[in-house]
Amino acid sequence: TSYIDSASLFVPTLSYQILTKNIDVYYKTTSNKIKVVDPNGKTLRLSPGYTLIHPSESYLYLFENYSNSGSSRIMLYNYLTKEYLTEITTYPDIGYPSIGNTKRGVELVVPTDGGQVLIYNAENLLLKQTINTGVPAWSSAITDNGIIYINGLSAGSGALTAIASPWANRRSEE
Repeated sequence: TSYIDSASLFVPTLSYQILTKNIDVYYKTTSNKIKVVDPNGKTLRLSPGYTLIHPSESYLYLFENYSNSGSSRIMLYNYLTKEYLTEITTYPDIGYPSIGNTKRGVELVVPTDGGQVLIYNAENLLLKQTINTGVPAWSSAITDNGIIYINGLSAGSGALTAIASPWANRRSEE
């Protein structure tokens, strides 16, 4: 008899053991423990500060922020095929990213502390556009109608500012 665990976790090892239950609800061990190394593919050797899931594909985006090293890392991982698809390095201090359909396709929006908002193609992590907000950008959100909002700190005022994407009021797709 064989059993396939299609819901195993992202853990380096996993142990299985068969237990049987009798009518009195007592459990009895009926097998040895089986230890499985990398049960769900490769072990992810990174310390992501944030993750996102693609809205329609089996993609997991892992964000590792290295503010002291001069760059951050974004990895694209297919959780069904258990493969790393690509990896990029980017600005050192990235904020909270978002993913969604901006009416130009599914895009990954990554704000930075330096005031740049990086727009990546969600399928391959190729940089499509950089928007300079002029304020440190901390987080991003994409509305259902494709408008990107960026939250940041206004210079001198200490107030949060929401900035809409430059193509928010355009009727045609670019």
